Amino acid sequence: MKTVSFLEDLDAYNDWAHDRILRLCEGLTDDQLDQPRELGPGSLRKTLYHSLFAEQIWLDRWMGSSGKQISPDPNGMSLVDIGAGLHQVATERRDFFASLDTLERSITYRALKGEEYTNPLNELRLHVANHAIHHRAQLLGYLKSFGRTVPAGLDYLFFRLAKPVVHQEQDASDALASFGLEMNTAEGNRLRWDARPIQHYFAYQDWMQTTIFELAFSQPAESLDRDFGMGPGSIRKTLLHMLDAERWWLQNWEVPKVWESSPETLTLDQLMEESRRCATKRNAFIKSLDATSADRIVIVSAGGPPIKVMVHESLIQLAMHATHHRAQVINMLRQVGVTCPPSDYVAWVRKFVGPNTSGTSNG
Repeated sequence: MKTVSFLEDLDAYNDWAHDRILRLCEGLTDDQLDQPRELGPGSLRKTLYHSLFAEQIWLDRWMGSSGKQISPDPNGMSLVDIGAGLHQVATERRDFFASLDTLERSITYRALKGEEYTNPLNELRLHVANHAIHHRAQLLGYLKSFGRTVPAGLDYLFFRLAKPVVHQEQDASDALASFGLEMNTAEGNRLRWDARPIQHYFAYQDWMQTTIFELAFSQPAESLDRDFGMGPGSIRKTLLHMLDAERWWLQNWEVPKVWESSPETLTLDQLMEESRRCATKRNAFIKSLDATSADRIVIVSAGGPPIKVMVHESLIQLAMHATHHRAQVINMLRQVGVTCPPSDYVAWVRKFVGPNTSGTSNG
């Protein structure tokens, strides 16, 4: 069984999830692909292409060809061509990282508006994976409106069920497969524990969650409770769901706990206070981990069959889950006229991580 880094694993997850999105898009008409909506870049085709555009431009920057001209507009590019582009970028990205003698390096590049930055390559690699999760949340919203869904979603945990290190009990595996989840299609890669990228990823999550709460506080109750037809439905319900996920994992790291939803009567103040309390406890838990305890298996159930998962895997799931649902909250806020600041991981990197590989985090 191959052992990989956190970032190698994210690349593999990203490629897996892209493939499933593209499958869901098969057979859609041009009218559906180009139907305008207040979601992401504005249409399903534009959002798909934006993912390709971002992955290509970041790879070019890493390879020192940032002057390459890439159109930000899909110009009617077909699904087949977008899919081929994503596969090509994935292959070139794997080859690029395999060719490096060290990943502990910084990259100097120019952003689209011309500003020059120098950031650690590993941080930028995490940005690309996180950016893809954000936009897949939007893509799933588009697809749902066309009657295209995937059982339970495209969470990282389901990637780990498809390509496991920890195998499920047969009855649980059969039940999950009957639900439509992909099970045991290939051997998974074992994760090598490295606390730093996990700690950075959660520092970013906590920084952005504070930003989201600050924006939400400016909104009247009718905006917070409006049903936007995406995710859990409203801004308040989505923030509650994110809090419930934090609480649930914190409990499961100690003893198995069935998922419980928080009361919708919680005020925004109470929500923020409880979210910060959970973040403090979670961050302390991460600091306590080493390679052995990160590989410890916990058993979780969200109402279905019990699933065995390593602590390390559950941390990645929790962080990605936050990015997914925050993408929904950001779109909801935009629909009520709120201008959101940059929310990408790279925005946190530019603010809190120095150009050297050691970095410092105040987030």
